[in-house]
Amino acid sequence: MNTKIINKIDGRNNAFWYYGDGDLAVITHKQRKIIIFVSGDIRVKFPNGNLILKNAQAVDYAIQNHFSDSDLLSATFYYSCNFDFEFINTESNESFNFIEDADYYYDEAIKYAQKAILDDNVWN
Repeated sequence: MNTKIINKIDGRNNAFWYYGDGDLAVITHKQRKIIIFVSGDIRVKFPNGNLILKNAQAVDYAIQNHFSDSDLLSATFYYSCNFDFEFINTESNESFNFIEDADYYYDEAIKYAQKAILDDNVWN
């Protein structure tokens, strides 16, 4: 199994930070490939703020104000983004997206994909 981390920001594990960044990681094993990316929209109101910020605007605001994952816990999210997974069989060129209802952090998303790539039940 090979895991290629494309984009990881130290200390920031919430999918929020990776909105609009494209592919975040690629896990491969034999003819299997899983691409981790972020999907969804962001609508958030930060504490002490009067505006509801959207998508990249919200991420930029949080970065400029040196927010961390723990700061996001006190924000009010109306919509949020999640880590999602695209499963690809490189031999047959078939693919499917797996949108998990669970809210993963970055490292958890990697571990999930590393486990799923080896699980024959996922691929059959």
